[in-house]
Amino acid sequence: MAGLMENNFERYYAEYPPEDNKELFALAFVKANSLKQHEVNKAFDTAINLPSFTSTSAMAFFLFIHGKLNEKRKGKCEEVILDLINGDTTPYVTPLCNWMFLEQEVTTFEEECVLSLIKGLRGEKKEASLDAIDSSIRIHAKDPELLTKIFVCIAENLQPTDILRMEGCLRSLHEHNDYFQNMVLSFVMHPKGMYRIVGRRLWDDFHLESSSFDAQKDLPEEYQCLFVISMLQDYGNPETRLPKLLPLIDSKYERVRNILMGQLGPYLDDYMGHVINALNKLKQESKYVDVIKQYYERRADALEKRRSMKELSPRYSHMSEFQETMRLQKVHMQEQMREAEKGHKNILKDIAKNVVLARGGGWRDENGVVHHLAHIKFSMPSRQLVQSMTPMEQEDWINKVIEDWDVKTRNN
Repeated sequence: MAGLMENNFERYYAEYPPEDNKELFALAFVKANSLKQHEVNKAFDTAINLPSFTSTSAMAFFLFIHGKLNEKRKGKCEEVILDLINGDTTPYVTPLCNWMFLEQEVTTFEEECVLSLIKGLRGEKKEASLDAIDSSIRIHAKDPELLTKIFVCIAENLQPTDILRMEGCLRSLHEHNDYFQNMVLSFVMHPKGMYRIVGRRLWDDFHLESSSFDAQKDLPEEYQCLFVISMLQDYGNPETRLPKLLPLIDSKYERVRNILMGQLGPYLDDYMGHVINALNKLKQESKYVDVIKQYYERRADALEKRRSMKELSPRYSHMSEFQETMRLQKVHMQEQMREAEKGHKNILKDIAKNVVLARGGGWRDENGVVHHLAHIKFSMPSRQLVQSMTPMEQEDWINKVIEDWDVKTRNN
């Protein structure tokens, strides 16, 4: 059909009237390589008058013809495309993403298409659609204002956590330090709990503890307070949280200092020496630092005395119950692993050989040479008291983490 359209445009119209063969007409036009300008114009004028011409093929047609039209028809074409996107945009993700990938720059019209496309995503294919959008625009989208608009649009119309799928666009925005930092901080101190979760995740993943951000200089009093509360709320990794928080011990605002000291108490209960190490690295000295260190010393001494009392250890006082608990935990983990492996093909079986390990931690290759396994070790701070929480305490803690502060304020 594309060949007939190229060779004899009028004959194609006569034999396959577009109003009766809309899908065929759209596909033939997209595949046709060379058409005269008056033929392009006629195809467009025909298409915009076709009734119920709203399929995926129709979208592909209008996107393909868009760059071939004069300014007047191009404006009308853009209106038609945006009208198609208005609603459930999931069917149009593929043609729009293919078109955006081939574009050399992000125009105002393409920006509007991206935002409209995101607003209309629905259903189970949302994640795959976001992946496709990210892949199609991350090469061209370098404007930090546009990237910020995209992330805000995703957070407001989908879920804030969906931003984390846009890895390519996040890396592009990260190249613009000020814009990226401002967006992350706005999420970290946002009144809605899910925004704060995403903000803290971005803070950790992109290591903003090493950025030039200075909470004392860059934030007013109220936002310093919010920054402290949010960053310690989920008991995140002290290596990524404390370097920018602990300097606020010297904040000129008494309220900020008091809030930080109040939040550090339970946080230190979980991370103990990691907090002291962070203080020592910053080389801070003040009465507040002395209070923290004294609290740590008292708690460390109490814990050491408790550990030395065998009567309080289940290994000694409830040996049979302890062994049964450990056995059941092992069985449970094995069952979980088997369940996770069901229906999943192990990719390693296709790219690696099976090797039998012998005692001593070595293996013999096909030539009989014995090789020793590499020693790999990784460690990171882990929250101590999370395992001691009852299910009700864990649920209460999670609810506080995701709680919307504006709701809490109205309730108070």
